[in-house]
Amino acid sequence: MAKLTVSILIFGMLICFLIFSDVYGKDDISVTCYRGDPADDRRIGEVAVFNVNSARGNCNALYYDCEGNCTPCYADEDSRVICIDPLGKPYYL
Repeated sequence: MAKLTVSILIFGMLICFLIFSDVYGKDDISVTCYRGDPADDRRIGEVAVFNVNSARGNCNALYYDCEGNCTPCYADEDSRVICIDPLGKPYYL
């Protein structure tokens, strides 16, 4: 019984290590938050995210001035600016 308990404990620790190393091993992405349409150049601030899919929610939660209408934009690996529309679809600025 003790061997089974130790095996389960070691297995659980290994799984936790794999999960957390994947989450914390990634680089963050700098996202600029704009109030409304980014073409209007109403920049509110910046946030760092690990996943661009959460950028809109993070911008809206952090910057009250957006009034729930923040548009996040970030630069891709080719330095092109990509913004995320209210439906979550990316587009080039």
